[in-house]
Amino acid sequence: MTGAGDMKISYLDMDKIRIEAMEFAGVGIFCYRKDGTVVFMDRVSLQLLDLETRFPDPSDVVGLDISTLFVRIEPQGSLRRTVMEKGKARDFELHYKTLTGIERWVHHNSYQVLNPDTGDILILVLTKDITEIKLAQFKEKKQEERALQARKLESLGVLAGGIAHDFNNLLAAIMGNTELAKLKSGDNEAASHHLSQVVDAATQAADLCQQLLAYAGLSRLEIRPLDLNLAIRECLALARLSVSKRSTIDIDLCEGVLPALGDISSVRQILLNLLTNASESMGDGAGSIRISSGSNDFDSERLSKMYGGEKLSKGRYAFLIVEDDGPGMDAATAARIFEPFFTTKFTGRGLGLASVMGFIKRLGGAIELETSPGHGTRFTILLPCPDTLCVCEPEPEVENINTKEMGVVLVADDELLVRDTLSSILAAMGYKVLKAADGKEAVEIFKREKESIRISFLDVTMPRLDGVKAAAMIRETDPRAPVLFISGYDAVGVADGLKGDGPAGFLKKPFRMSDLSAAVTRLMGKNDWQ
Repeated sequence: MTGAGDMKISYLDMDKIRIEAMEFAGVGIFCYRKDGTVVFMDRVSLQLLDLETRFPDPSDVVGLDISTLFVRIEPQGSLRRTVMEKGKARDFELHYKTLTGIERWVHHNSYQVLNPDTGDILILVLTKDITEIKLAQFKEKKQEERALQARKLESLGVLAGGIAHDFNNLLAAIMGNTELAKLKSGDNEAASHHLSQVVDAATQAADLCQQLLAYAGLSRLEIRPLDLNLAIRECLALARLSVSKRSTIDIDLCEGVLPALGDISSVRQILLNLLTNASESMGDGAGSIRISSGSNDFDSERLSKMYGGEKLSKGRYAFLIVEDDGPGMDAATAARIFEPFFTTKFTGRGLGLASVMGFIKRLGGAIELETSPGHGTRFTILLPCPDTLCVCEPEPEVENINTKEMGVVLVADDELLVRDTLSSILAAMGYKVLKAADGKEAVEIFKREKESIRISFLDVTMPRLDGVKAAAMIRETDPRAPVLFISGYDAVGVADGLKGDGPAGFLKKPFRMSDLSAAVTRLMGKNDWQ
């Protein structure tokens, strides 16, 4: 057994043990004069500065200026001055880069001490690495910001969808009554011209509503395997008309077919909006826009940094990149760029990029924005890759079937303007119209008049009983009853109503008389009593 004399430790040994204990705890210690000259540094501090390779022995840094051993990022103020004035500086966080380029955060406690041997005033620093803690905090903050942004965009989406639906109802009345007035204008060319302009304006307003519905996720998509490269090439001819002639478009698509899962019209709209945004961002100046494509594997870390990517699984994705050499955006602008109605352009409506975000979410993809002032903007769009690519032939258009046999139709819509307008149009087409203010009244009328009603026009969203449920109850009375759903939204949520033995169709508000006539013709073509 060791004797008591063997346990004695000298004062110098005790200093050594204190230093080793601090190294064991991961706390670095170093000391320098008030002019910055290092007089002592332990191995932990050397590791935190990533200088072990350059200075294998900590004593090698003695005599060097402490400010030359790292690159301060923040704060920019002098810690040395604070310690000299106040005697100490506790709980101080320093963000810096090592000379090898590694970014770190450390927690400092600094004290003014006196060297008893020389009488020099020294600054003693205790430092501990908190880089992992800071990175975790930044990640958590980023996730909170993304969650807040997602909730904000979701709320805006609900608002945008409701506005688009209500405006579509108003536009249906405007467009329908204008076309009726045009029919009655006879040979008055001036009146006919002005009425045509009203219809054209209403059509453009309907396009804006469609972009709102896309942002809100209420537009109808047909997601299927497609060749992304082919979709891009087909869109370019139209896109060049929307891009300033002072802007050049450079194409760098990957070779061959690029399989992706998407809706062809949505992909074209995404590309068109991105190109328009890039062109307009450059204003009257000349600039270049580059379009590239390909496929690659994306891990969870990369996906989590994209809008919509946090919900995606790692794997292979097709990508489309649109980048420009315009003025770029600052962080505040970039944070709001996908909000509906937000725009930095005097003439902009703020719907283009908002609808892009809506399409991306519906397609199960993600979008990444890289931009900074003076360095242009780069959008990267990800779309899922299908296992195989099946080229689908477009469905043949239904031939127009002319019919002279008119009869009774049922119109159900809770909006009086829309109900009366649609009824007037159908009356002009030769039909006798029965009107209902909601789905429940429509079912009651149909049960009374089922022998004479040829088609039921049902608004999808109605009080008491919506159009889909009303159609189901009508089909209980007559399984073969033709139903045409109409809505200010797209055909989202009417899939069940389109099933069954009876002919069914969908018509989106606002619609032209020609659209209505074609929809009726298609239903009659599906029925036995054409």
